[in-house]
Amino acid sequence: MPTRGTGGGQRGTEMRHHESTRNDGYVPLEEIGVVDEQRTHDGPLDLIQFSTPIFYCTEESGCAQVDIMRFGHCKGSCSVYYKTESFSAVAGRKYMHTEGELHFGEGEVFKTIEIGVINDESFDTTLEFGCRLSDPKGCILGEQYTSQSSCRIQIIDDDVFPANKFREEMDESIAAQTEEVLHHVGISILYELMKFIFLRVPSVWWKSFVVAVLDQMHNVYYMMQFFLRVYLVDVVLNVHTPGTMQKLFVPHDRWKTAVWVGAFWVAPTVLLVAIDRLKVGHLDMGRDIRRHLRVNLVRKYLNYNDASRNDILFHEVVQAMAVDIPETVENSYLVLFDMLRDLGKISCVTYLLLNEDVRSAVPLVIYPTVMLCVAGCRQSAFVKLAMESAAREMDTQG
Repeated sequence: MPTRGTGGGQRGTEMRHHESTRNDGYVPLEEIGVVDEQRTHDGPLDLIQFSTPIFYCTEESGCAQVDIMRFGHCKGSCSVYYKTESFSAVAGRKYMHTEGELHFGEGEVFKTIEIGVINDESFDTTLEFGCRLSDPKGCILGEQYTSQSSCRIQIIDDDVFPANKFREEMDESIAAQTEEVLHHVGISILYELMKFIFLRVPSVWWKSFVVAVLDQMHNVYYMMQFFLRVYLVDVVLNVHTPGTMQKLFVPHDRWKTAVWVGAFWVAPTVLLVAIDRLKVGHLDMGRDIRRHLRVNLVRKYLNYNDASRNDILFHEVVQAMAVDIPETVENSYLVLFDMLRDLGKISCVTYLLLNEDVRSAVPLVIYPTVMLCVAGCRQSAFVKLAMESAAREMDTQG
C-alpha cells in the first residue's frame, strides 16, 4: 500500500495512479469524486445525491416530490441544504420557491421533499425548474456529475390554448377533423386569446398601456392641426376683419406669426417619429408575442412521443411558425391598438361635428351600427373562406 508520510507524497501519487489503471478496471473512488479522502473514525463520509436527474409532476397534482438518497454506512446524522432555482418555470408563477435544510438521522437512507406547484387555468407547455444541493454537513456531495447535486423538475401542463372553457369544442373539432365547431365561438376565442397575451406574455401588459397612451399623441396632433388651420385662415390671413391684429402670436406682425404657426405645425412631427421608433424598438409587443408563441409551439412539439410526431407533418410546424403565428398576432392583439387610435380620432371628429351641429349625432350613430351588423353577418362566411384558402395554400406547398 502506498504511504502518505512526509517525503513520500510523489511516490504515493504514482503508485495510486498505477493502481487506478490496472487491467481489472478498478478505479479508486477518490479519483472520481464519489468518496472524499476525508475520513472519520467510523470510515468514509456518506454520499448524498438525488435519486434521478429529472423528476416529473402534473400541474393538477399540486406539488412535486423530489427524492434524495444517502449512500454509505448511514451511521450517525448528516444534513444538506436544498434550494430551488427558476428555469423556464418561474417561481411565484408556476411553482413555489422552496429552500431549507434536510436532515438524515441514524440509519436513514431516503428522504423526500415536496415543492408546491401552482395549478392555474392558463395554458403553458411543459416547463421546468431546478433544485440544487449544497452545504453538506457530516456527508459529501458527488462532484463527478452535476446530476448528483442538482436536478430538474418538469411540470406537465394540462390546460387548453387559449382557455380551458373551449376544451369540449376543441375535442369535437379534433374528432370531426374540422374547425366548423370553433367558428361558432370565434369571438369568444379571440377575446380569450387577447386576454392570454395580456396576462401571460412577459412585459406585454405594461407595454400595452404605454403604447395605447402614446398612440393618442397622433390624435392630439390631429386636433392641433385643425385648430392651427382655423387660426391661420380666420386670424393670420384675415386682413379684412377688424381686431385680428391683436390676436396674432406676434402682435401687429402677420409674417412672424405665420412663421410661428409653421413651427408649431412641424415641431410635433419630431416627437411622433420618435414615438413610432419606440413602438418598433423597445416597445415592440409583436416580437415578444411571436417569440412566446413560437417557443411554446416548439416545446410542445419536442415533448411529443414518436407516434404523435408522425401524425404531424414537419412543414405544418414550419407553416405555423412562419405564417400562422405572425398573422394571428397581427390580426388579433395588435389590431386592438389600431382600433383604439381610430376610436380616438373618431371621438375628435365627433366633438367637432357636435360642436357645430347637434343633429350630426344621427349619422354618427347609424353608420357604425350598420357596419357592425354587416360585419356580423359576413363573419362566419369570411372565416370559412379564409380557412379554405389557407388549406389550399398548405396543400400547394405540401
